[in-house]
Amino acid sequence: MREIKCVFCDSTDVELFSLYGQTLLGSQYYCHNCRSIFEAIRFDEEDEPAQSEKAAGKREEEEN
Repeated sequence: MREIKCVFCDSTDVELFSLYGQTLLGSQYYCHNCRSIFEAIRFDEEDEPAQSEKAAGKREEEEN
């Protein structure tokens, strides 16, 4: 599982606040350090390299 950091203070002292944020892609987290609620995009880490490779492949196709 990837480490979630607060987008405001970079603290890792965060907890899941809501499984779904404003979109189905994001989850909301609460930072205990700066007391802020922020949203982070959820993704399956196993799929991350594959998604990056697909995006790179699409860019290469568009360039050619």
